[in-house]
Amino acid sequence: MRAKFPIDLKTPEEIHPRTSRAALHDFASWHSGATIIPELTTPPSKTDKRNGPVAVIDDDLNPGRCWVIDGSFGQIGIRLSGAISITHITVEHVDKDLVDTVITAPKTLLVWGIPKAYIFDWKDMGRMVSESGLTYGPGTSHPQFTFLLLASLRYDIASPNNRQTFLIKHPHVPMSFEGVVIEVLENWGGETTCLYGIRVHGFMATETVI
Repeated sequence: MRAKFPIDLKTPEEIHPRTSRAALHDFASWHSGATIIPELTTPPSKTDKRNGPVAVIDDDLNPGRCWVIDGSFGQIGIRLSGAISITHITVEHVDKDLVDTVITAPKTLLVWGIPKAYIFDWKDMGRMVSESGLTYGPGTSHPQFTFLLLASLRYDIASPNNRQTFLIKHPHVPMSFEGVVIEVLENWGGETTCLYGIRVHGFMATETVI
């Protein structure tokens, strides 16, 4: 999945303190009604099929309870439990004190928003994206969906926090998203990549037709 234009997004810093995440509702939780979008999700590892991609949204960070993909590149599509304006993304990995290594953790990730289909047409979206400075482009994995690039993230395995939350800045874009694609561009050196958890936070956007 690639944008039509060069990616020019500043990587957001992890927010602090850790307790600030407690009040953030997770719209990507399986328990709240979120689901995996199979056609936007990389096939699982050929050698480790213990868990399906739903492991990424089931709120379980026990060692081994992750979705494994071969290599350091892949993506997962998540249909959110509601259409929201996205404000934060949380990337989770197992606590490094519980395992021998965390080099299979994702390192660089792109966050693609899937706009609520019936609200915007391409003309309106192009105008709004141009005004906001965001980068957009249709995904290559499925022509049915439209994507808007929201952020480039860096998960830090040296951080004391295995749950890392990032502020998503897309000001002046009153757009609601019904799903996201999290694209992993690289991991920390592992032959496979383990995704333990993705959380998507925000608020229910006003459904105003532009």
